[in-house]
Amino acid sequence: ELRAWAVVGPWLQVLVGLALAGFGVAQKTLCVGKLRPSDAKDPTVWSTRSIGVAFWLAQFRTNLAIDGWLHGACAGSALYSALWRAMGATVGPDCRLGRIGPPDHDLLTVGARCHVETAGSFYAHDFAGAGTLAFSPVVLGDDCSVRGVS
Repeated sequence: ELRAWAVVGPWLQVLVGLALAGFGVAQKTLCVGKLRPSDAKDPTVWSTRSIGVAFWLAQFRTNLAIDGWLHGACAGSALYSALWRAMGATVGPDCRLGRIGPPDHDLLTVGARCHVETAGSFYAHDFAGAGTLAFSPVVLGDDCSVRGVS
């Protein structure tokens, strides 16, 4: 009986994680929408007490749950690159991404052959000014690596 669970358990974890990832992509598209940088004509800038920030935080929690379910089996795989792309990021070929992270993907560009470790992260958001959440584009060039908390 325990041997059966050892075979079924990882597959069940991946299936739940994939279902959660599908929900996360739909939630990002429908609730958060496409983020625009603070220097754009119509930027995404939210008051910290706005519904936009509430949706953004809910999406952040969903992304953490996706990482929790898929990390062991899928971190660093092509699936994570595909998830980043589905959430709006521009991701070059042959990238190894270790986590989904915050829902800033619309403003993230990852070059070819990059490696972002599980503990590594980079953000396009900033709590700036008098209680506002603003966004700026972030570009990680080709052949880069992000380790630890960078």
